[in-house]
Amino acid sequence: MRTRIVILLVVVVVGGFLLGRASAKAGGRPQAQSEQGCTVPKAWGSYKGVFTFEDAAGTIRALNPGSCMDGRAVADLTVRRQ
Repeated sequence: MRTRIVILLVVVVVGGFLLGRASAKAGGRPQAQSEQGCTVPKAWGSYKGVFTFEDAAGTIRALNPGSCMDGRAVADLTVRRQ
């Protein structure tokens, strides 16, 4: 029983190592769309951090790193001040 556990552990560790090497040779993890050139409209205002923008009227827009359509940013959340 103990031998089976050791063999299983070795197989898992070696398999993980080989899978990691294969992933690295294939280019690693894919880039998010925002890293590939997502354009945010100037009307969204200034960047506030963590994919959040605020315009002059106080409207806050937040987006996810992968929320681009045809290279343009799409707001996932919009908060308007009244």
